[in-house]
Amino acid sequence: MADLVDPHGHHMSDALPKLRGLAEFAERFPGDFRRIESVAETGGTLRVLDITKASVRQAIRDAHSAKALYESGLANDY
Repeated sequence: MADLVDPHGHHMSDALPKLRGLAEFAERFPGDFRRIESVAETGGTLRVLDITKASVRQAIRDAHSAKALYESGLANDY
């Protein structure tokens, strides 16, 4: 199985659109990837969003800020 791990910065202008694209990709190809994760540094810590989780994808769709997603309980330390 393949892994998709996207290192990205929440401060970049394309951060939220990129997360939304990854969420859509994960829904279009369920089971084709072992991991679909996005990683960003916030507060000096690398944080990861597991985009294979439906709850994370929904939060991405509803989000107004990529930074808030990485700082939320949906993300884990990497």
